[in-house]
Amino acid sequence: MANWDDDNEPFILEPPPEITQAPEAYPGHLNHFIPSPVRSFNANRNKRRAQRKGENGSKRRKNTENGSNAGSCGEISAMGDMLPTIDECEAPMAYTNPVNDENPFAPEPLAEDMDQDDAYQEFICLVEDQCISFVHVATRVYVVEGFDERKKEGTGIFYHFEARKRGNSLDLVCQCPAGKDICVHRRFYEEFREARFAAQEAHLDLGEPYKQGDHRSRANLQSKDGDVVCFARIQIDTEKDVWISRFSVAGGTASDTGRSRAIVTFEGIASGAGKWQCSKDRDLHGAECAHMTRAKKLLDLITGNTGSEVGEDNIGDRMYMVDGMNAGGNSERSVSYLPIMPPPWALLPEDEILYPYPSPNADVPGLLALDERSRSFCGEHFFSPLAPKLQKDCTVYTLTHTMPRKVELQWCPSCPRRRQCFIGPEPCDLGLFNYNNSVMFTHELMNELTSRYTSSETPFTAFVQAVDRLYTSRGCRFVGEDLFRSAWFAFATNQELKNDMSCSECGVHPKTVIWDGVTISFAKRHLKDTLQPPTCITENAPRRKRTRVHKQQWLPHSNDKTTPVRKLLVNWLRKWGDKKASESMSKAPNVDVEASSEEEDFDLSAKDSAISETTRREGELQEVQRRLVETGAAPVRELLAEVYGAGGNSLHWRLRKRYKMLLEQIGAEESVLQMVNEKGLRALKAFVECPDANSISLLTDIPVLMMILEYLSHNQKSLVSLVALSKWMIQRVEAVLSQLKNRYDVPLQKLPMGEVTTEDWRKDAVTAFRKSAIVLHIRTSLVTQNLKKM
Repeated sequence: MANWDDDNEPFILEPPPEITQAPEAYPGHLNHFIPSPVRSFNANRNKRRAQRKGENGSKRRKNTENGSNAGSCGEISAMGDMLPTIDECEAPMAYTNPVNDENPFAPEPLAEDMDQDDAYQEFICLVEDQCISFVHVATRVYVVEGFDERKKEGTGIFYHFEARKRGNSLDLVCQCPAGKDICVHRRFYEEFREARFAAQEAHLDLGEPYKQGDHRSRANLQSKDGDVVCFARIQIDTEKDVWISRFSVAGGTASDTGRSRAIVTFEGIASGAGKWQCSKDRDLHGAECAHMTRAKKLLDLITGNTGSEVGEDNIGDRMYMVDGMNAGGNSERSVSYLPIMPPPWALLPEDEILYPYPSPNADVPGLLALDERSRSFCGEHFFSPLAPKLQKDCTVYTLTHTMPRKVELQWCPSCPRRRQCFIGPEPCDLGLFNYNNSVMFTHELMNELTSRYTSSETPFTAFVQAVDRLYTSRGCRFVGEDLFRSAWFAFATNQELKNDMSCSECGVHPKTVIWDGVTISFAKRHLKDTLQPPTCITENAPRRKRTRVHKQQWLPHSNDKTTPVRKLLVNWLRKWGDKKASESMSKAPNVDVEASSEEEDFDLSAKDSAISETTRREGELQEVQRRLVETGAAPVRELLAEVYGAGGNSLHWRLRKRYKMLLEQIGAEESVLQMVNEKGLRALKAFVECPDANSISLLTDIPVLMMILEYLSHNQKSLVSLVALSKWMIQRVEAVLSQLKNRYDVPLQKLPMGEVTTEDWRKDAVTAFRKSAIVLHIRTSLVTQNLKKM
């Protein structure tokens, strides 16, 4: 009961009785209970809820102000919370209540704010069960499949993931859309590195290259950087022998990073006829890129379409196939597996009647029970009457609304519990399609999309939007586009549509196919006069005479009329770089003492030609070395002699290739900063100070130099020439940087000292407004005083 006295004290309500169950409706006057939403698309509900809280708070303040206890210091609400006084309520505010165990009506977390640990746990289960790829394809590179954290399923799009050691730390770089943050792939690698990846990276056991008679050990570091790796090969059509093959293909540079590799996909028959796609070269409009050409060579080796031997210098020596993906893992899996009849309007006279069509108006049972037809989501186990059962909630999506129901389940005996794989019912006779034991769709809904697509070419996006609008008018929401697309394709896979994909007049393969398209662009009337190009020069822009710094190359050219030394170097490398010093002489024929005079003359001329070619090679090499010394690039001259002199014949062909790339980059017609930026400069200095394995791993921004140093360090070779080259590179980069920083004859405008934030413009705007308001106030006061004096 309320107590009231004559001193105008605030009334006090007795404590409410203990509430053991939450109310079913939203009690807006309490501002405590918020029902948990059903799905993650209720973002607008939060906004409306906040607005409702603000309105309720305003009503409370208004009632308090007009009440008899306006002078009190506070007020006790019906729930026992202290409400602010009138003075404390000048600014709009919303009443919230902290979440704790003592508050029975604490708001539950919304679905869109759900902890990402649930999605990550599902990702672990999918990777453990080979439903999502995480394949080791090269020394430091993996291929991972994208993961939708909201829908908790794979996206079917593949990316490269790189785990590279940088000094004493480990750099993890993922090319997925969430790779800039802590994505699920990085979390998975960090958590399971010792258990799953450490031994594999140490032994580099990735499989053997497709080369006859080659049983070399794969323990060598460089032999694991496969240029072309087939990481997935799945047969999708057994009758036509159609396969999907996926490849990780390295680029044309010496870098073995994940960023330089491309994902190439081929869908077609074993003979090579089909469709090729490349993740990097998507704008070729059907043309063939370099990545596709390399992938085709490996595909020919896999299918046996080539009879040529693969030599050491051939790219096939760096090709292999890894078995890192479950062939049964695809986006068209579901719990329902029995054949589904076509809709009545698409039923042909020769189609078999599998079951009577269920009535669309028939009610769905409250509990979908298990029977002998029930199967697990993985498709490996069926219902067991001896195993325990459990019940969970599920949602049935019809053509117009949702129906919450209960589903009877059993744990899958083979899948790990973390995967949440259950044996669920097969309700095809009820007109339901069980997608994953949590989401079910009516056959009527699925057939409606088929009907609209075949009659009016309605895409998935438009259909999902139309159904969602219909759902919204009934107080519920439809599923997302991606989830519905995966479910519909799984439904269409089970639907009985055999041998009827042909035209009654044209047959299976029509001679003429007509394609329709629409070109979309902006109308001219939408352009404004204020639109200016970014190169527009303003009136206050500083004027500088020098806008470019010349001679930024590694090997700058003097102003004389001689050929630039960098051009001589690159031309020599492209002409003689792939040949060893003694290669021409080794290919010269030997003179047979018993041969005829004509044969002897021919052999002598061939040998003389080989000697002449070797002489030209050595003469041109000496000329390049002389010009390098004149330019001040003595370390480059020493490296060139070490690699292409007589002592370089014993170098491995892969190492010679990377030396050639390094020298070509030094002779390139570009600035030194294209190869070594300021971050790379710091790494070079660290390497020169202490040339060990940790400092070598810091040179990730100079990949070709880093890989050469890794090879030499791994095989315990001398690094003297490369250390001298690095010192020369440091001097050259510092000289160019100094010229670039001091090239302005007009000083740059410096920003004021202090903390600069993204909100500075707002502060400046507020300050300017306040200054204007003060001036206006002063001017108004002066006018008022003058009027009073008059």
